[in-house]
Amino acid sequence: MIKRAVEIGKFQGYKVSNSLQFQILQFADDTILMGEDSWNNLWTIKSVLRGFEMVSGLKINFVKSKLYGINVDERFLSAGSSFLSCRSESVPFKFLGIPVGANPRRRETWRPVVEAMSKRLSSWSSRQLSYGGNGNDISFWNAKWCGDIPFGDLFPNLYAKEVQQKSKVADRLLSGREGLNWRWEWSDALTLSEEQELSSLKELLMNVSLNPLCADRWRWIVGQAGLFSVKSCYDFLAQNGSTETINSRLLEAIQMMWNNNVPSKVSVFGWRLLLEKLPTRDALASKGIITNPHEFTCVFCFRFVENCPHLFFSCNFTRMVWNAIFKWMGVTLLLVMKG
Repeated sequence: MIKRAVEIGKFQGYKVSNSLQFQILQFADDTILMGEDSWNNLWTIKSVLRGFEMVSGLKINFVKSKLYGINVDERFLSAGSSFLSCRSESVPFKFLGIPVGANPRRRETWRPVVEAMSKRLSSWSSRQLSYGGNGNDISFWNAKWCGDIPFGDLFPNLYAKEVQQKSKVADRLLSGREGLNWRWEWSDALTLSEEQELSSLKELLMNVSLNPLCADRWRWIVGQAGLFSVKSCYDFLAQNGSTETINSRLLEAIQMMWNNNVPSKVSVFGWRLLLEKLPTRDALASKGIITNPHEFTCVFCFRFVENCPHLFFSCNFTRMVWNAIFKWMGVTLLLVMKG
């Protein structure tokens, strides 16, 4: 539709040169329309999107749609976003957590990505992830670098008397020819019980060694050579995770789901539907994302709680859709579903 609008002169795309012009980029679930800042283009965009809704029967989610402008007057951008019933934002922006439009050579551009990955990694148990290196970047008391619990939480009395509570591992452990040497800095003399705690701490550190020639880095304990792989993570979860018995008919349906010729994203969606792992309102409420009880009901009938069985099978609106599909296919099936 956009291509046709360009051909008849109703839409002016982004012109790179006299022979090269872009007006649309499409991804798996996203579409980007690019063009000049003109009201003619805005009218065309609205007409095309509305036409798409009428032809396909689908709905454009304008709440999630955004209007960006590069060297565009702010007043025009604000008016355009109101006209299209969407929000306007500035460049650079984030797409899937990655900054778009920022200078990729600047360290600040990638800092949010690095911080997000660090938070994800820190949530893993130290049984699967560990630190390795010279200890210059690892917090001795506050990081889970030797066991499941930071030493500051495991030995709170020692931590309270530590002069430098943000000290690094290399500040407290010194590797020498005769092994490890301790270097402690206490604000006051240790009591007898605290001396016993210190002995316990030293026992935990007996097998620790530092590599002065290697910078600190994460190491994946489960995989070979300390490198993460999806397979090693899957094998670990399969061996150590809790198992759940699946109904034989559900298991058969899942197996059939993965052995067909439909696109992979359809198979994934069907798999999540069979396991009731889709983000329905009931699922979002169970995770505390939706807290208003008035928002728990089905988006179609507004009568029952929106869960997978109701949304896809037992809702009156959904049953009408299924009946229309069965009629088009020339088959007769009876849907029996509670909820």
